[in-house]
Amino acid sequence: MSTNSGAKWTEVGALTTAGTVAATIFCCLALLAYSFYQAYRPAPACAADSCDVASSVRRRRIVLPVVTVAVVALLTASWWANWLIYWTL
Repeated sequence: MSTNSGAKWTEVGALTTAGTVAATIFCCLALLAYSFYQAYRPAPACAADSCDVASSVRRRRIVLPVVTVAVVALLTASWWANWLIYWTL
């Protein structure tokens, strides 16, 4: 195998990896957006005496920001982990 062919495959591998990372980030953000829509979508019209927010909706609205912070922390770990390791050692 020539060195030119090896460099070509290295570039293909790097582009494939970058595409996979971009697709993963987009998928996580799209699912978070859908979760926020499900949690905060307008409620259907209800009668004047029985319009109560279900406990599952309240629980979902409490847990969703916690999960969002965890997902953002994991997606950005490569940026802040180096800083954290540098300043704690």
